[in-house]
Amino acid sequence: CRYDETLTAVINRMDPSDSTLTYQWYSNTSASTTGGTVISGATKQTYKIGKGLVGKYIYVVVTASRTNYNTNTFAALAPNGPVQKITVTKPTISGTYTYNGKTQYVTINNPNTSLVNVTGNSAIDAGKYTVKFTLKDSANYEWTDKTITAVEYPWEIKVKELTVTWNPNTNPKVTYTYDAKEHAPTPSVTSGVEKETVNLSWNKEIVVGDYISTAQISSVTGGQAKKSNYTLKNNTKPFEIIHAPSKINPNPASLLELVEGTTKTISFTYNGDGVLSAKSSDTSKATVSIDTSKKVVSVTGVSNGKKPNFS
Repeated sequence: CRYDETLTAVINRMDPSDSTLTYQWYSNTSASTTGGTVISGATKQTYKIGKGLVGKYIYVVVTASRTNYNTNTFAALAPNGPVQKITVTKPTISGTYTYNGKTQYVTINNPNTSLVNVTGNSAIDAGKYTVKFTLKDSANYEWTDKTITAVEYPWEIKVKELTVTWNPNTNPKVTYTYDAKEHAPTPSVTSGVEKETVNLSWNKEIVVGDYISTAQISSVTGGQAKKSNYTLKNNTKPFEIIHAPSKINPNPASLLELVEGTTKTISFTYNGDGVLSAKSSDTSKATVSIDTSKKVVSVTGVSNGKKPNFS
């Protein structure tokens, strides 16, 4: 027999049949119908096994009486003793979860909420959690494996993965021309979560070179406002900054017809880091040299009467 089970005293035959019957139910520490403890209030033909009797034996004493007859009693032990606990199937959990800005509840199979307490079964933020099931009345209930220890399962709300969009999105890389200003492609994302905005930061560069811009979450505004609820993919973009074209355009008036062996010089200003060169289009008329440290171009006449082209 088990806790909360209803027992019935069955009378197979009684003579005289109109005798008056009284009942008293007892608990006992052994399988005996004597020496037990009276169960208070258990004086009917049926008895629903109450609390505190797990592990004990139950028996009933029936008394038959009738006028002009001797009173007689008999006792019977409840079958399948002693009293056992009621078994409860252990709950299990299922499902996968990704951050969405709302409270999420883990799916519970066989919850038995009338018999089992549940904690740790809900969360909002991405992270790892533990749901715990405990028997409400472990004195009278047990799991089907005969244990009463709390059952725990790990579960997780995964971070929401956001895809970064780059502008411009030239492949294989974005090209900029040096102009002494910061450059990099601009990343952007949409959270997909109501009232939450994901803000990004990324590296920019000034000087000539090959680079990779990496987008990172700088902050989240609205809602839970937690960076840890998100992760990024497609968050890198290669780009380059190339040398700016540079021209020296001398004033033609400075290159009057050169007398053989004389030299004209032209000063210039240059703030780049490219390689400079100067040449004459006709070395039979004039030669050209450049001194980058002094920022001077020198033009020397070779023969008279012609003005050299200069580039």
